[in-house]
Amino acid sequence: MLLWFIKKKNIRAVEWQAGGCGGPPFDPAHLKKYGVRFGVAVHASRAGWNFDYLRQAGYVLCASAVHGRRVPLLQFAPVLPNALAYKPAVWKFGGQQTAVFISRLAADKVPSFEAFIELCRKGNIPFELAGGLAGKEARAVKRALQQQYALADKVFIGEVDTQEFLTRRAKRYLFAGGVGQVILEAGQLGYPCLVCSVRGSGFAFFARRDRFRKLCGCNCAPFFEEHIRLFAADIRRVREDLRQVRSGNTARFLLAREINQSCALQTELEKYERIIFGGK
Repeated sequence: MLLWFIKKKNIRAVEWQAGGCGGPPFDPAHLKKYGVRFGVAVHASRAGWNFDYLRQAGYVLCASAVHGRRVPLLQFAPVLPNALAYKPAVWKFGGQQTAVFISRLAADKVPSFEAFIELCRKGNIPFELAGGLAGKEARAVKRALQQQYALADKVFIGEVDTQEFLTRRAKRYLFAGGVGQVILEAGQLGYPCLVCSVRGSGFAFFARRDRFRKLCGCNCAPFFEEHIRLFAADIRRVREDLRQVRSGNTARFLLAREINQSCALQTELEKYERIIFGGK
Protein backbone atom coordinates (compact mmCIF):
# COMPACT_ATOMS: atom_id res chain seq x y z
CA MET A 1 0.00 0.00 0.00
CA LEU A 2 2.80 2.43 0.89
CA LEU A 3 4.67 1.72 -2.34
CA TRP A 4 1.47 2.24 -4.36
CA PHE A 5 0.86 5.60 -2.66
CA ILE A 6 4.45 6.75 -3.19
CA LYS A 7 4.26 5.94 -6.90
CA LYS A 8 0.73 7.26 -7.38
CA LYS A 9 1.50 10.64 -5.77
CA ASN A 10 5.13 10.78 -6.91
CA ILE A 11 6.28 11.30 -3.32
CA ARG A 12 9.91 12.40 -3.15
CA ALA A 13 10.18 13.38 0.51
CA VAL A 14 8.28 12.86 3.75
CA GLU A 15 8.75 15.33 6.58
CA TRP A 16 8.01 14.81 10.25
CA GLN A 17 6.89 18.01 12.00
CA ALA A 18 8.49 17.42 15.41
CA GLY A 19 6.64 19.13 18.22
CA GLY A 20 6.47 16.44 20.88
CA CYS A 21 8.69 13.92 22.62
CA GLY A 22 7.77 11.01 20.35
CA GLY A 23 9.27 10.15 17.00
CA PRO A 24 7.57 9.74 13.62
CA PRO A 25 4.72 7.20 13.36
CA PHE A 26 6.45 5.38 10.50
CA ASP A 27 9.74 3.67 9.75
CA PRO A 28 12.21 6.07 8.07
CA ALA A 29 14.26 3.11 6.84
CA HIS A 30 11.21 1.82 4.97
CA LEU A 31 10.90 5.15 3.15
CA LYS A 32 14.59 5.08 2.22
CA LYS A 33 14.09 1.65 0.71
CA TYR A 34 11.73 3.21 -1.82
CA GLY A 35 13.99 6.18 -2.55
CA VAL A 36 11.95 8.66 -0.51
CA ARG A 37 13.87 11.19 1.54
CA PHE A 38 12.96 11.51 5.24
CA GLY A 39 13.30 14.90 6.90
CA VAL A 40 12.45 16.53 10.21
CA ALA A 41 11.30 20.07 10.98
CA VAL A 42 11.75 20.81 14.70
CA HIS A 43 9.28 23.30 16.15
CA ALA A 44 10.18 22.86 19.82
CA SER A 45 13.06 21.43 21.84
CA ARG A 46 12.17 21.09 25.50
CA ALA A 47 14.84 19.58 27.71
CA GLY A 48 14.53 15.82 28.11
CA TRP A 49 12.84 15.10 24.80
CA ASN A 50 14.20 12.15 22.84
CA PHE A 51 15.51 13.29 19.46
CA ASP A 52 17.48 10.13 18.60
CA TYR A 53 15.38 9.60 15.47
CA LEU A 54 17.05 12.70 13.99
CA ARG A 55 20.05 10.49 13.20
CA GLN A 56 17.92 8.68 10.62
CA ALA A 57 16.90 11.86 8.81
CA GLY A 58 18.25 12.95 5.46
CA TYR A 59 17.84 16.55 6.60
CA VAL A 60 16.85 18.41 9.76
CA LEU A 61 15.79 22.03 10.05
CA CYS A 62 14.65 24.20 12.95
CA ALA A 63 12.08 26.93 13.43
CA SER A 64 14.23 28.72 15.99
CA ALA A 65 17.91 29.62 16.24
CA VAL A 66 17.87 28.68 19.93
CA HIS A 67 17.26 24.95 19.38
CA GLY A 68 20.87 24.11 18.62
CA ARG A 69 22.01 25.36 22.02
CA ARG A 70 19.54 23.08 23.77
CA VAL A 71 19.83 19.91 21.69
CA PRO A 72 23.35 19.00 20.48
CA LEU A 73 21.94 17.05 17.54
CA LEU A 74 20.49 20.32 16.22
CA GLN A 75 23.63 22.45 16.48
CA PHE A 76 24.27 22.46 12.75
CA ALA A 77 20.70 22.29 11.48
CA PRO A 78 19.65 25.22 9.28
CA VAL A 79 17.02 27.61 10.65
CA LEU A 80 13.89 28.16 8.60
CA PRO A 81 11.66 30.63 10.51
CA ASN A 82 8.03 31.49 9.83
CA ALA A 83 7.53 33.59 6.70
CA LEU A 84 4.87 35.67 4.97
CA ALA A 85 3.92 36.68 1.46
CA TYR A 86 4.10 40.45 1.03
CA LYS A 87 1.17 42.55 2.22
CA PRO A 88 1.10 46.35 2.55
CA ALA A 89 0.76 47.96 5.97
CA VAL A 90 -2.74 49.28 6.74
CA TRP A 91 -2.54 50.43 10.37
CA LYS A 92 -2.02 54.08 11.27
CA PHE A 93 -2.38 55.70 14.64
CA GLY A 94 -5.68 57.50 14.92
CA GLY A 95 -6.43 57.58 18.62
CA GLN A 96 -7.56 53.95 18.83
CA GLN A 97 -8.33 52.80 22.37
CA THR A 98 -8.87 49.02 22.25
CA ALA A 99 -6.31 46.20 22.10
CA VAL A 100 -6.83 42.69 20.74
CA PHE A 101 -5.14 39.40 21.60
CA ILE A 102 -5.19 36.60 19.01
CA SER A 103 -4.44 33.00 19.97
CA ARG A 104 -5.81 29.52 20.38
CA LEU A 105 -7.84 29.12 23.55
CA ALA A 106 -5.72 26.26 24.83
CA ALA A 107 -4.22 25.37 28.20
CA ASP A 108 -0.65 26.00 27.06
CA LYS A 109 -1.62 29.53 25.95
CA VAL A 110 -3.17 30.60 29.27
CA PRO A 111 0.01 32.34 30.55
CA SER A 112 0.09 34.42 27.34
CA PHE A 113 -3.54 35.44 27.84
CA GLU A 114 -2.75 36.37 31.43
CA ALA A 115 0.23 38.51 30.42
CA PHE A 116 -1.91 40.41 27.91
CA ILE A 117 -4.92 40.88 30.19
CA GLU A 118 -2.86 42.03 33.17
CA LEU A 119 -0.90 44.60 31.16
CA CYS A 120 -4.11 45.97 29.63
CA ARG A 121 -5.75 46.15 33.04
CA LYS A 122 -2.77 48.00 34.53
CA GLY A 123 -2.80 50.44 31.61
CA ASN A 124 -6.61 50.83 31.64
CA ILE A 125 -6.80 49.59 28.04
CA PRO A 126 -10.09 48.02 26.84
CA PHE A 127 -9.38 44.70 25.15
CA GLU A 128 -10.86 41.79 23.22
CA LEU A 129 -9.71 38.18 22.96
CA ALA A 130 -9.88 36.38 19.61
CA GLY A 131 -9.72 32.62 19.38
CA GLY A 132 -11.91 29.66 18.50
CA LEU A 133 -14.49 28.86 21.19
CA ALA A 134 -15.50 25.39 19.99
CA GLY A 135 -14.25 22.33 21.81
CA LYS A 136 -14.03 21.27 25.44
CA GLU A 137 -10.57 22.70 26.07
CA ALA A 138 -11.41 26.11 24.57
CA ARG A 139 -14.59 26.36 26.64
CA ALA A 140 -12.70 25.40 29.79
CA VAL A 141 -10.02 28.04 29.14
CA LYS A 142 -12.68 30.68 28.53
CA ARG A 143 -14.46 29.83 31.79
CA ALA A 144 -11.21 29.91 33.73
CA LEU A 145 -10.22 33.32 32.35
CA GLN A 146 -13.70 34.69 32.95
CA GLN A 147 -13.62 33.59 36.57
CA GLN A 148 -10.07 34.80 37.16
CA TYR A 149 -10.55 38.26 35.63
CA ALA A 150 -14.35 38.74 35.76
CA LEU A 151 -14.56 38.99 31.97
CA ALA A 152 -17.83 39.52 30.12
CA ASP A 153 -18.81 37.20 27.25
CA LYS A 154 -18.45 40.04 24.75
CA VAL A 155 -14.69 40.16 25.42
CA PHE A 156 -14.37 36.82 23.59
CA ILE A 157 -14.95 37.54 19.91
CA GLY A 158 -14.32 34.07 18.48
CA GLU A 159 -11.94 32.74 15.87
CA VAL A 160 -10.56 35.14 13.27
CA ASP A 161 -8.34 35.07 10.21
CA THR A 162 -5.58 37.26 11.63
CA GLN A 163 -4.62 39.36 8.63
CA GLU A 164 -8.06 39.60 7.08
CA PHE A 165 -9.55 40.60 10.44
CA LEU A 166 -6.85 43.10 11.35
CA THR A 167 -7.00 44.66 7.90
CA ARG A 168 -10.70 45.39 8.39
CA ARG A 169 -10.32 46.59 11.97
CA ALA A 170 -7.26 48.83 11.66
CA LYS A 171 -9.24 51.86 12.85
CA ARG A 172 -10.40 50.05 15.98
CA TYR A 173 -7.33 48.47 17.55
CA LEU A 174 -4.44 50.32 19.18
CA PHE A 175 -2.16 47.27 19.20
CA ALA A 176 -2.29 43.51 18.75
CA GLY A 177 -1.04 40.94 21.22
CA GLY A 178 0.05 37.39 20.57
CA VAL A 179 3.03 35.17 20.02
CA GLY A 180 4.75 33.52 17.06
CA GLN A 181 3.02 33.88 13.70
CA VAL A 182 0.50 36.39 15.06
CA ILE A 183 3.31 38.88 15.71
CA LEU A 184 4.51 38.56 12.13
CA GLU A 185 1.03 38.86 10.65
CA ALA A 186 -0.01 41.84 12.76
CA GLY A 187 3.38 43.53 12.49
CA GLN A 188 3.40 43.21 8.71
CA LEU A 189 0.13 45.17 8.64
CA GLY A 190 1.76 47.96 10.65
CA TYR A 191 0.31 47.26 14.10
CA PRO A 192 2.38 47.76 17.24
CA CYS A 193 2.73 44.25 18.66
CA LEU A 194 2.77 43.08 22.27
CA VAL A 195 4.72 39.82 22.48
CA CYS A 196 3.09 37.71 25.20
CA SER A 197 5.47 34.96 26.19
CA VAL A 198 4.11 31.70 27.55
CA ARG A 199 6.27 32.50 30.57
CA GLY A 200 3.25 34.57 31.65
CA SER A 201 2.71 37.85 33.44
CA GLY A 202 5.77 40.06 33.67
CA PHE A 203 7.30 38.74 30.44
CA ALA A 204 5.26 40.69 27.88
CA PHE A 205 6.99 43.38 25.84
CA PHE A 206 6.42 45.48 22.73
CA ALA A 207 8.37 44.33 19.70
CA ARG A 208 10.83 47.00 18.56
CA ARG A 209 12.40 47.56 15.17
CA ASP A 210 15.95 47.58 16.54
CA ARG A 211 15.49 44.12 18.10
CA PHE A 212 13.33 42.49 15.48
CA ARG A 213 16.09 40.26 14.06
CA LYS A 214 16.71 38.78 17.50
CA LEU A 215 12.99 38.31 18.00
CA CYS A 216 12.70 36.67 14.60
CA GLY A 217 15.53 34.33 15.61
CA CYS A 218 13.30 32.75 18.25
CA ASN A 219 10.30 32.83 15.91
CA CYS A 220 8.61 35.64 17.86
CA ALA A 221 7.86 33.15 20.62
CA PRO A 222 10.29 33.79 23.50
CA PHE A 223 10.11 31.10 26.16
CA PHE A 224 13.48 29.84 27.34
CA GLU A 225 15.78 31.82 29.60
CA GLU A 226 18.12 32.51 26.69
CA HIS A 227 15.17 34.07 24.84
CA ILE A 228 14.08 36.21 27.76
CA ARG A 229 17.57 37.60 28.39
CA LEU A 230 17.65 38.99 24.85
CA PHE A 231 14.68 41.24 25.59
CA ALA A 232 15.26 42.10 29.24
CA ALA A 233 15.37 45.84 28.54
CA ASP A 234 12.04 45.65 26.72
CA ILE A 235 10.46 43.76 29.61
CA ARG A 236 11.52 46.45 32.09
CA ARG A 237 10.13 49.31 30.02
CA VAL A 238 6.90 47.74 28.78
CA ARG A 239 4.65 50.20 30.63
CA GLU A 240 6.57 53.17 29.23
CA ASP A 241 6.28 51.64 25.76
CA LEU A 242 2.54 51.32 26.31
CA ARG A 243 2.34 55.03 27.11
CA GLN A 244 4.26 55.80 23.92
CA VAL A 245 1.91 53.68 21.82
CA ARG A 246 -1.17 55.34 23.36
CA SER A 247 0.22 58.78 22.60
CA GLY A 248 0.95 57.95 18.97
CA ASN A 249 4.77 57.78 19.25
CA THR A 250 4.85 54.47 17.39
CA ALA A 251 7.79 54.75 14.95
CA ARG A 252 10.04 52.37 16.93
CA PHE A 253 7.29 49.71 17.02
CA LEU A 254 6.40 49.60 13.31
CA LEU A 255 7.85 46.35 11.97
CA ALA A 256 6.40 46.06 8.45
CA ARG A 257 9.63 46.88 6.62
CA GLU A 258 11.73 44.54 8.75
CA ILE A 259 9.22 41.70 8.41
CA ASN A 260 8.97 41.99 4.63
CA GLN A 261 12.76 42.01 4.38
CA SER A 262 13.58 39.27 6.88
CA CYS A 263 10.57 36.96 6.55
CA ALA A 264 9.84 36.93 2.82
CA LEU A 265 7.96 33.75 1.96
CA GLN A 266 9.53 33.30 -1.49
CA THR A 267 13.05 33.54 -0.04
CA GLU A 268 12.30 30.96 2.66
CA LEU A 269 10.59 28.60 0.20
CA GLU A 270 13.64 28.67 -2.05
CA LYS A 271 15.85 27.93 0.95
CA TYR A 272 13.50 25.12 1.97
CA GLU A 273 13.68 23.53 -1.49
CA ARG A 274 17.48 23.65 -1.44
CA ILE A 275 17.53 21.99 1.99
CA ILE A 276 15.29 19.12 0.82
CA PHE A 277 16.45 18.51 -2.71
CA GLY A 278 19.89 20.10 -2.80
CA GLY A 279 21.18 22.61 -5.30
CA LYS A 280 22.66 26.05 -4.93
